[in-house]
Amino acid sequence: MIMYKKILLISAFIIINISCNNNENSIQNTGEELSPPGWPVIFQGFARINGNDIPAGIPIYAKLGDHRSLIAETQSGTYMNVVIGAKKDSDYGKFITFHIGSPDKKSIQAKEKYKMIESDKPIPINLDLNFPKLP
Repeated sequence: MIMYKKILLISAFIIINISCNNNENSIQNTGEELSPPGWPVIFQGFARINGNDIPAGIPIYAKLGDHRSLIAETQSGTYMNVVIGAKKDSDYGKFITFHIGSPDKKSIQAKEKYKMIESDKPIPINLDLNFPKLP
Protein backbone atom coordinates (compact mmCIF):
# COMPACT_ATOMS: atom_id res chain seq x y z
CA MET A 1 0.00 0.00 0.00
CA ILE A 2 2.83 2.42 0.85
CA MET A 3 4.56 1.63 -2.44
CA TYR A 4 1.31 2.35 -4.33
CA LYS A 5 1.03 5.77 -2.63
CA LYS A 6 4.64 6.62 -3.52
CA ILE A 7 4.10 5.68 -7.18
CA LEU A 8 0.87 7.72 -7.27
CA LEU A 9 2.60 10.74 -5.68
CA ILE A 10 5.57 10.57 -8.07
CA SER A 11 3.24 10.22 -11.07
CA ALA A 12 1.22 13.25 -9.96
CA PHE A 13 4.42 15.28 -9.53
CA ILE A 14 5.63 14.36 -13.03
CA ILE A 15 2.26 15.27 -14.61
CA ILE A 16 2.17 18.63 -12.82
CA ASN A 17 5.77 19.37 -13.80
CA ILE A 18 5.09 18.56 -17.47
CA SER A 19 1.91 20.63 -17.39
CA CYS A 20 3.72 23.63 -15.90
CA ASN A 21 6.50 23.43 -18.47
CA ASN A 22 3.97 23.31 -21.31
CA ASN A 23 2.19 26.38 -19.90
CA GLU A 24 5.48 28.30 -19.64
CA ASN A 25 6.30 27.52 -23.27
CA SER A 26 2.87 28.60 -24.48
CA ILE A 27 3.17 31.90 -22.57
CA GLN A 28 6.60 32.61 -24.01
CA ASN A 29 5.33 32.02 -27.55
CA THR A 30 2.55 34.62 -27.34
CA GLY A 31 4.90 37.52 -28.05
CA GLU A 32 3.20 39.55 -25.27
CA GLU A 33 5.50 41.29 -22.82
CA LEU A 34 4.49 39.66 -19.53
CA SER A 35 5.63 40.69 -16.11
CA PRO A 36 4.38 40.18 -12.58
CA PRO A 37 1.40 42.46 -11.83
CA GLY A 38 2.39 45.76 -10.24
CA TRP A 39 1.23 46.97 -6.88
CA PRO A 40 -2.25 48.46 -7.13
CA VAL A 41 -3.42 52.01 -6.69
CA ILE A 42 -6.36 52.33 -4.27
CA PHE A 43 -8.62 55.32 -4.90
CA GLN A 44 -11.13 57.09 -2.69
CA GLY A 45 -12.53 60.58 -2.41
CA PHE A 46 -15.53 62.79 -2.97
CA ALA A 47 -17.65 62.23 -6.06
CA ARG A 48 -19.98 64.74 -7.64
CA ILE A 49 -22.50 64.74 -10.46
CA ASN A 50 -22.66 68.15 -12.12
CA GLY A 51 -21.58 69.78 -8.83
CA ASN A 52 -23.92 67.78 -6.55
CA ASP A 53 -23.01 64.88 -4.26
CA ILE A 54 -23.24 61.54 -6.03
CA PRO A 55 -26.09 59.35 -4.72
CA ALA A 56 -25.32 56.15 -2.82
CA GLY A 57 -25.30 52.85 -4.68
CA ILE A 58 -23.95 54.00 -8.08
CA PRO A 59 -21.52 51.48 -9.65
CA ILE A 60 -18.04 52.98 -10.04
CA TYR A 61 -14.87 51.51 -11.55
CA ALA A 62 -11.51 52.44 -13.08
CA LYS A 63 -9.99 51.51 -16.44
CA LEU A 64 -6.32 51.20 -17.37
CA GLY A 65 -5.48 50.19 -20.92
CA ASP A 66 -7.45 47.10 -21.82
CA HIS A 67 -8.55 46.11 -18.30
CA ARG A 68 -10.67 47.52 -15.50
CA SER A 69 -11.02 47.34 -11.75
CA LEU A 70 -13.71 45.47 -9.90
CA ILE A 71 -16.90 47.46 -9.50
CA ALA A 72 -17.39 49.34 -6.23
CA GLU A 73 -20.47 51.31 -5.17
CA THR A 74 -20.61 54.95 -4.17
CA GLN A 75 -21.76 56.18 -0.82
CA SER A 76 -23.61 59.47 -0.58
CA GLY A 77 -21.07 62.02 -1.87
CA THR A 78 -18.09 59.66 -1.77
CA TYR A 79 -16.49 56.56 -3.23
CA MET A 80 -13.84 54.20 -1.93
CA ASN A 81 -11.96 50.97 -2.68
CA VAL A 82 -11.56 51.47 -6.42
CA VAL A 83 -8.44 49.34 -6.88
CA ILE A 84 -6.47 48.91 -10.10
CA GLY A 85 -2.91 47.91 -10.98
CA ALA A 86 -0.69 47.46 -14.01
CA LYS A 87 -0.93 44.06 -15.68
CA LYS A 88 2.07 44.61 -17.98
CA ASP A 89 5.03 46.99 -18.15
CA SER A 90 3.42 49.03 -20.94
CA ASP A 91 0.60 50.05 -18.52
CA TYR A 92 2.98 52.34 -16.63
CA GLY A 93 2.63 55.91 -17.84
CA LYS A 94 -0.90 55.31 -19.17
CA PHE A 95 -3.82 57.17 -17.66
CA ILE A 96 -6.37 55.57 -15.37
CA THR A 97 -9.91 56.77 -16.11
CA PHE A 98 -12.92 56.57 -13.81
CA HIS A 99 -16.44 55.60 -14.81
CA ILE A 100 -19.90 55.30 -13.29
CA GLY A 101 -22.57 52.98 -14.58
CA SER A 102 -22.25 49.60 -16.26
CA PRO A 103 -19.04 48.55 -18.03
CA ASP A 104 -21.18 46.48 -20.40
CA LYS A 105 -23.84 49.07 -21.12
CA LYS A 106 -23.88 52.82 -20.60
CA SER A 107 -21.23 54.51 -18.48
CA ILE A 108 -20.04 58.08 -17.90
CA GLN A 109 -16.37 59.02 -17.55
CA ALA A 110 -15.10 61.46 -14.91
CA LYS A 111 -13.21 64.59 -15.93
CA GLU A 112 -10.22 63.51 -13.81
CA LYS A 113 -7.52 61.00 -14.78
CA TYR A 114 -4.52 59.60 -12.93
CA LYS A 115 -1.20 58.53 -14.48
CA MET A 116 -0.20 54.97 -13.49
CA ILE A 117 3.16 54.89 -11.74
CA GLU A 118 5.35 51.99 -10.66
CA SER A 119 5.70 51.48 -6.92
CA ASP A 120 7.18 48.96 -4.50
CA LYS A 121 4.01 49.02 -2.36
CA PRO A 122 0.26 49.68 -2.74
CA ILE A 123 -0.52 53.37 -3.24
CA PRO A 124 -3.57 54.93 -1.50
CA ILE A 125 -4.79 58.01 -3.40
CA ASN A 126 -7.42 60.59 -2.43
CA LEU A 127 -8.87 61.86 -5.70
CA ASP A 128 -12.10 63.81 -5.97
CA LEU A 129 -14.07 62.90 -9.08
CA ASN A 130 -16.50 65.01 -11.10
CA PHE A 131 -18.96 63.44 -13.51
CA PRO A 132 -21.05 65.52 -15.90
CA LYS A 133 -24.22 63.42 -15.42
CA LEU A 134 -25.58 60.06 -14.32
CA PRO A 135 -25.66 57.26 -16.91
